[in-house]
Amino acid sequence: QYVYAAVGYRGRPPASREANHIRVFEPTTGERIIFVSHNAGITWQRVPFSSTDGWRGCYSVHVLPGGIVCLGAGDGIYISEDHGVSWRKLRLPGGMQSCWGAVPSPDGEWIYAVFGPLAPGVQKDATSELYAAWIGDSVADPFSSLRWRRIGVPNQFEGLYTWPVIDPRSGERHRLLMASRSQRQGLWLLETSPTPDGKLRNISWRHIFYWEQGFWGPKDSVAPEFETSWEQYQPRPLTFAFTPATWQRPGIWTTSGQILYRTWTDEDDWDKKWYCLSSRKVKTWPYRSGVKNVTTWRTRGMQCTYTYAAESYRNYMIQSQADNGVIESWDGGNSWTMQTRPNTWRGTNSMCNLIITNLYPAVVLAHTSFGFGANANEGILWGKKLEYFDPRDRWLRLAGGPEAKLGLPSMKFRWLEVKNEQGRRRLFVATQKGVWMHPDLREVLEGKGQFTNITTGSPLAEHYIRRVFIRNPHRIVISADWLPVQWRGLWEGNEQADGSWTWTHLRQGTGAGIAAVINGRWTLVNVRKQEAPTFWEIEYSLNNGRTWQVLCNFELAAKVRRRPYFRPD
Repeated sequence: QYVYAAVGYRGRPPASREANHIRVFEPTTGERIIFVSHNAGITWQRVPFSSTDGWRGCYSVHVLPGGIVCLGAGDGIYISEDHGVSWRKLRLPGGMQSCWGAVPSPDGEWIYAVFGPLAPGVQKDATSELYAAWIGDSVADPFSSLRWRRIGVPNQFEGLYTWPVIDPRSGERHRLLMASRSQRQGLWLLETSPTPDGKLRNISWRHIFYWEQGFWGPKDSVAPEFETSWEQYQPRPLTFAFTPATWQRPGIWTTSGQILYRTWTDEDDWDKKWYCLSSRKVKTWPYRSGVKNVTTWRTRGMQCTYTYAAESYRNYMIQSQADNGVIESWDGGNSWTMQTRPNTWRGTNSMCNLIITNLYPAVVLAHTSFGFGANANEGILWGKKLEYFDPRDRWLRLAGGPEAKLGLPSMKFRWLEVKNEQGRRRLFVATQKGVWMHPDLREVLEGKGQFTNITTGSPLAEHYIRRVFIRNPHRIVISADWLPVQWRGLWEGNEQADGSWTWTHLRQGTGAGIAAVINGRWTLVNVRKQEAPTFWEIEYSLNNGRTWQVLCNFELAAKVRRRPYFRPD
C-alpha cells in the first residue's frame, strides 16, 4: 500500500530556460520533498527528504526488498527505512557533487548510481560516471559505510549519463542500460558478475543500439542495423527499459529520440533485430536519397515540440519543424520522411515554408538552419519545382547561407510570402533582422537579382519579425517580437514612389498578431499582455488600428470551461 512520488525535472528543467520567460509555478530550487502515500494513493503526505533547501529534482525512486526506499535525488542518494517518514543521505564518492539516478539490484545487495562533479541540476558541460556499492559491506548498518566502486563510462565515451536501468532478471550476472543525454552515442549495455564477498568481475560494455553516421554522413556511410522510420538521426535514447520479470519474454524497449523500438533478448543477434513500434512503413520509393531508397512512414507520435508551418498542394505536403527541419509527404500527409530534407544533417531546423501554386510547375520554398528551434543559427532559402510530385523533385539552394547568396544574410527566416506585382512575384522574407524583399521570384529561382532590407531606417531593421501579411504589393502588415517592448506588435509598411518604405506602429502587442480579410473586411487581430487578473487579451480592429475591441481575455476564457483543478492564481 506504500506509494512514493518524487519531483522530476528529468528533461529540461524550467529554471534552465529563464531567457524564454517561462512561468513556473513550482520552482526548481527550494524545499526538497517527496510525496508519500500509506494507503495506495488515496491520501498523500508531503515529506521533506532533506533539512536544507536546494535543487529539488529527483531522478529515481526504488523500493528494496524489505521495504527500504532508495531515492536518487539531485545532490545524492537518500534512503528511508520507515516507509518514507524520515530520510538520511548516503555519502557521495570523492569529488562528486550530483547524482543522476540510482537503481538497486533485484536482490537488494547492490546499488548502482550515476554521479557527476558539477552542482546538482547543471546540464551544460556536465559529465557523469557509473558507480556501484555493495550493501553487504556492513552487516550492522548496511548503509553507514558504503564504499563506492567506480565503473566509469562506456568505452571511455565521456558524457552526461543519466538514470541507469537494471534488468529485473539479473541474478548471478547484472545487466544495466545507460545512455548519454549530451551525446548521440546510442544505447549501451553493461554486464558484470558480482561475487559473494562484494566484488564485481568481468565488467564489459556492449553497444547495442546505435547509428554513428546517419544518412548524411560521409560517402562510405552505412545503413544502421535497425529501421530508422522517418527520423534520420543518430539515436539519443532518453527513455529505455527492460521488460518486467513477469513478462513471458525478456526484452528491451528504447527510444531513438522520437521513435520507439523493441527487441527480444532471447533471440540470436538480438541487438540487430530492433522492431519499430511507433511507426509503420508505408512505401519505399524507387528513388534513392542518401544510402537507401526513400521510405515514408506513418507515425503514432513524435517528440518535436513545435511545427512552425505546414503547406499542402495536391498529394504533396511539407512541414517545417523546430527539431526535425523539413519533413515531406507525397500521399497527402498519410506518411512522412525526413530523408529528403534540404541541407541534410545541417538542416535540423526549419521555421517556414511556402508553396506557390499559381506557377507552372508549382514551386516550394523552405528555410533551414543548423541547430534546434530558437537556438538554431544560420539561414538558407531552398526551393524546388513540383514536377513529379514524388521524391524525384529535388531541392536547390537559392539564397542566404554563409555566402549571403543574392544578398540575403544567413540567419533564421520566420515567414515567407509572395504577391504578384505587374507580372512579377515579389518575395517577402521575415527574418531576425527585419523584412527582406526580392522583386521577382523567377529571378530567385534562376539565381539572379538581390534581396534588400525594406525595414532599413526603422526600429525593425535589426530585430525579429514573426510574420508578414500582404494587403497589396506596396502595403503590408507585419507582426514583430523579440524587440524592445515598446516596439513589439503590429506595424504597417507602405512603399513610396522612390522604392523606399515607411513604417507605422499600429498597436503594441506580443508579436503574435495577424492581419487577414475576414468576412470581406481587412481585419487586424492583436495579442496584448495585461496585468492580473486578465494577464492577456486578444483584440481586433476593423479600421486599420484606429479603434480596438476585446475579443477574448483570461477572464472570458476561464468562464468557457472551468475544471475543478483550475488554478486562477
